[in-house]
Amino acid sequence: MADLAAGVAAARLGASAIVLEATGETGGLARSLRTDGYTFDCCGHVLHLARDDTRALIGSLGAADDWGEVERRSFVWLRDRLVPYPFQLHLAHAPDDVRDECLAALPPETAALDGDGGFAEWIAATLGAGIGRHFMVPYNEKVATVPVAELTCAWLGRFVPRPALSGIRKGALSSRTLGTGYNHRFLYPRRGGIDLLARALAARVPELQMGARVRAVDTAHRTVTLESGEQVTYRQGLVASVPLPEMCRLVAPGGAALEAAALLRASAVVCVNLGLRRLAPAFRGPHWIYLPERRFHAYRVGFYGRLTEAAAPAGREAVYVETAHRAGVNGRDPVADAIADLVMLGAIRDASDVEVAVPVRIPVAYVIHDRRWAPARESALGALAARGVRMIGRYGRWEYASMEDALVQGTEAVEAIVG
Repeated sequence: MADLAAGVAAARLGASAIVLEATGETGGLARSLRTDGYTFDCCGHVLHLARDDTRALIGSLGAADDWGEVERRSFVWLRDRLVPYPFQLHLAHAPDDVRDECLAALPPETAALDGDGGFAEWIAATLGAGIGRHFMVPYNEKVATVPVAELTCAWLGRFVPRPALSGIRKGALSSRTLGTGYNHRFLYPRRGGIDLLARALAARVPELQMGARVRAVDTAHRTVTLESGEQVTYRQGLVASVPLPEMCRLVAPGGAALEAAALLRASAVVCVNLGLRRLAPAFRGPHWIYLPERRFHAYRVGFYGRLTEAAAPAGREAVYVETAHRAGVNGRDPVADAIADLVMLGAIRDASDVEVAVPVRIPVAYVIHDRRWAPARESALGALAARGVRMIGRYGRWEYASMEDALVQGTEAVEAIVG
């Protein structure tokens, strides 16, 4: 997304640019897969926008009715019941003993912890040990695959709701449901597949070279060597969304600053897309459900059919099941685990309800914001910037970010080079 947005910006500004795509399809992890009448995404992707200029870009790419605006319906599954998300604002929907424990453990006042502060300390000081034990700690440890004690608060930003203690107490006494958070409203294509965005952007890029995987980058001579042996030269600047540690390995010669990227970590994810013959009625409302409990392998289950009717053939359902694991460590059968989770959830009866299974392996999924993250990241980004390389996108910048962030970063990088 970031590189495609950069290509569109270059064309708009009259700059000569080439976009190199390693595979045979654009979109990166925001691609869509189509098989047997189903449309799946590589993993759960929806487009939430906070900026007018991004909305204008999306509006310029196609017909006005290509995208539908959706009000989020997401939940936390706890002890076989659905608790509206954010969990901390809807304690009245939790089991009585869970609600009481969370209320009793609330801090007397909210502490101001941020930046390099510890995430575990932030949870205790802001939300209390009860909310931490039942949701914040187990869920985030599933996603990060490391103890929360290893994480800092550097990634929180707008992504984690920070309600006032009065709001938490009110949510424990009232069964009302609040739509809040950065993604409480979002866009999704009406006719299925988040790759609508990538395809629309790619159509605006004058020079897009597919199957152009990069083998090496020589910033001294401003050449990019592809695995095919072909060399591409550039004049003003190089923009890249390659994962930051990988980019540091590609650039020659190396150096201590680039070697710092070896300290950067990320969890991996397997997203198992399933086409179902049947889905239990209780699960035909949510867009997605968070699974903090350890008995489930997955951390999230999502339902494409709530986003678009075009996701599955008539009478069928399309779902995704996302499970994180440590990079390079995963010897389990992801499809079997996904089906087992859906059975335990009560969404399906057994494996006979599944007619299509498409697992997608994502080796770099969630950046781990540990205490080494900030200095190692800044060192690597600074070393690349000194050589005229601008890193963009969630993995190029090595941060937790949205698709809108990627679009903005790609646009702004080209504007900075050209301007």
